[in-house]
Amino acid sequence: MAKNVLVILLDSLRQNHMGCYGYHKKTTPFIDKIASQGTLFETAITQGNWTAPAHMALFTGLNAFMHTADKKNFYLLPKYKTWAEMMKNAGYKTGAFTGGVIMAKDFGWERGFDVYNDEGRNLDIKTEQFLEWVKQHKNEKWFAFVHCFDIHYPFDPPEKYLSKKTLKNRYRKTAATDIPKLKEFASKGMFSKEDIEALKDLYDAGIKDADEKLKILFEELKKMNLLDNTIVIITSDNGEILFDRKEESKQLGHGLWYMFDEVVKVPIIIRCPGLIPAGKKIKPLVRHIDLLPTVLSLTEIKEKTKFHGKNLMPMIRGEKEFDLVGITEFQQHFKLMRSVRTNEWKYIKKYFEAKKVFSLKFIKNIFGYVKQFFNLSKEKKLTKTVTQDVKLFNLKQDPGELKNLAAEKPEKVAEFEKMINDLIKNNKLPDKEIQVEITDKTKEQMKGMGYL
Repeated sequence: MAKNVLVILLDSLRQNHMGCYGYHKKTTPFIDKIASQGTLFETAITQGNWTAPAHMALFTGLNAFMHTADKKNFYLLPKYKTWAEMMKNAGYKTGAFTGGVIMAKDFGWERGFDVYNDEGRNLDIKTEQFLEWVKQHKNEKWFAFVHCFDIHYPFDPPEKYLSKKTLKNRYRKTAATDIPKLKEFASKGMFSKEDIEALKDLYDAGIKDADEKLKILFEELKKMNLLDNTIVIITSDNGEILFDRKEESKQLGHGLWYMFDEVVKVPIIIRCPGLIPAGKKIKPLVRHIDLLPTVLSLTEIKEKTKFHGKNLMPMIRGEKEFDLVGITEFQQHFKLMRSVRTNEWKYIKKYFEAKKVFSLKFIKNIFGYVKQFFNLSKEKKLTKTVTQDVKLFNLKQDPGELKNLAAEKPEKVAEFEKMINDLIKNNKLPDKEIQVEITDKTKEQMKGMGYL
């Protein structure tokens, strides 16, 4: 049995921009090495297409719809026991070292952690804080969560990772200092092919920088003789949209109406010699919510809490495969979008959207919007939608998600609708949200990173 657990989350790291996942550029040489020493999951799905719902699912083993994480108001509800609380109750020292902003203490993330440090955004600072804490507890068993924003916009990586063309690009300064303006330019189609390549280069440079910093963290753990008796997980909360689809209004970032694999597929790599096979790749779908029950199994912690996730150890050991379903969600006021993904199919649906301007049609439908909002906020079954925006893709025949089959396969659409309705019906959702008081400091950080 491993003594320690370390979960490393590199915010906004897109899976297919990593060498170990087939990327043609050498962005992640160190992570590639770690992947070769552990098990890599090829089809890992996040439960939220932006930071808050993804972390809520990761921290609790419960799907994002249980948390009602609205983009404008979110909080890790006290009714759900967290991963850190479970480890602490089992006698582990617990520490979290996050990049703040969405992961600031304001939103309830610190529950169960002995230490929760949200000062500093990047991995070099987080590594220093983590290692200082580990030195104090190296003779005890510990659980740590390390999170950083090196890859997340604004894009301002060290110059040594950038091409000469990118260094001279007209939007380089905007990408580093004014994300709302950059997104505005993207939505208006103002970028040339050269500009887009420069922005992708900036994003990739952030990955290279994080990869290099991660190497230092691992080297220090090895010096302390802690690395090989620690279960290490490397993952991300979501991917990133990088001008992938011209037909979509959102061309840069994550969240909102974007549920394609560029955002919902994330890396999951687990390393622990003696417990986790080295050099193994697992193709069938797994989810963030599976990590908590898997680690509890590996650490032999008995927990009565019921999870939506499954213990992946039978799959890792090659004893059986699971036919899992990955659900990803986005909520914002009167807007809701869900993606339901299996190994073969993906179903995406926008449930409703309040109009931004008043009209006779809007006034006529306003009571319907309100009724639907409360139906979705509680345990009632989904009703008819105001906006019929449905996509269905056969991923085996169309891995790029280019051909929408929803009109051709109504029986498959109905199958997914029933799946969603059954999940909502069988899970009691929160009756109300917690109104969060956000500090001025966190608000400024959120503005700087394009959240407000």
